[in-house]
Amino acid sequence: MNTELQTLQTVVTMDSRIIAEITGKRHDNVMTDCKKLENYYLEIYSPEKSGELIKSATYKDSLQRTYPCYELSKEAVLDLITGYSLPHRHAVNKRWMELEEQSRNPFYNMLPKNYSEALLQLAEKQQEVEKLLPKAEFYDAVMQTESMITVGETAKLLGIKGFGRNKLYNFLRDEGIFQASNHPYQAYINRGWFKLVECTYNDKKSNTPIVYLKTVVFQKGVDAIRRLISKRNIA
Repeated sequence: MNTELQTLQTVVTMDSRIIAEITGKRHDNVMTDCKKLENYYLEIYSPEKSGELIKSATYKDSLQRTYPCYELSKEAVLDLITGYSLPHRHAVNKRWMELEEQSRNPFYNMLPKNYSEALLQLAEKQQEVEKLLPKAEFYDAVMQTESMITVGETAKLLGIKGFGRNKLYNFLRDEGIFQASNHPYQAYINRGWFKLVECTYNDKKSNTPIVYLKTVVFQKGVDAIRRLISKRNIA
């Protein structure tokens, strides 16, 4: 009876970071959407009712740094994603059904709620902890990169000794991701890994502005590069 009561009283919510991950949107953009939704609820409901639907929260990364996020009820999630594309709505709805199914499990509250908890449960020995924690730290670092970064900054974020910007360029060309010009192929731009931005510099000889294209990397691209490097056993 106690187990059933605990299961019935479990309130299933979805974290704004999960919505960002599922839809491929930047977390700061999802946070902006959540804030607008929260303000709308406050206009039509009492603060108590609004807080039941959506509430601001915080989380800590592996370095114990605190960042903001939102926790959304099912109703709030459905309201939020109404303006999203059909594939995004489908992906979020599918994830919500998984959460509801998990909540029916009597051992739901014993399950890890985030990446760091999962690592701690899996790491039975200190050696395993030392092996897995860098992955968690890398994940947190990527998720907190709110803006696009350069290829050089990506190499620094990867943190592989002796694997700097030039070697990363070589690796991406060898993998067929970058062209000889060090610009990504259109297929990888379409995947949301990279973007070409127009930049200018002043030519000292002619004293005229020169326009050129610069490759920048999104969060999704950084994580994809990390996974590719891991598959190639580059350490």
